[in-house]
Amino acid sequence: ITLPICSNRKEEGKGVKWRDMFNYIKHFDKWFKVKPQLDNLATYPKFQEGDVWWCHIGENVGHEECGKGDKFLRPIIVLKKFNNRIFFGIPTSSKLKDSPFYRPIVIKGIRVSALMSQMRLLDVKRLLYKQSKISPTELEVLKKDFIRLLIKK
Repeated sequence: ITLPICSNRKEEGKGVKWRDMFNYIKHFDKWFKVKPQLDNLATYPKFQEGDVWWCHIGENVGHEECGKGDKFLRPIIVLKKFNNRIFFGIPTSSKLKDSPFYRPIVIKGIRVSALMSQMRLLDVKRLLYKQSKISPTELEVLKKDFIRLLIKK
């Protein structure tokens, strides 16, 4: 199923222009072909907190961050490892914004944003390959920023 992000002209003026609607299409049908392949993986990569991995984020709903390309990939930072199978990850973006939800961070000499509002629980089966690792200091700062976002009123 391939769907536009909005279905009628009533959405015009709410951040999506009617003429641009078809430039941004959700490709759930393509994602549903990738997802079962991931679920059937028999081996799992080893990962640690602070690792930066290319991750099959998928095609998601609404304003949830999506992966890119035919494998729906995006670099993520492993914020918290719960066990060998699941972890809490932060997607990254090349877009830099002045916002507490876009935390600037340097990965392999490139300045990117950690998308703090897009953090989520992920299974190790979504990991494709390790890109790099952030410093222990940077990891602690991200964890503190996350806690601050959760308790901020």
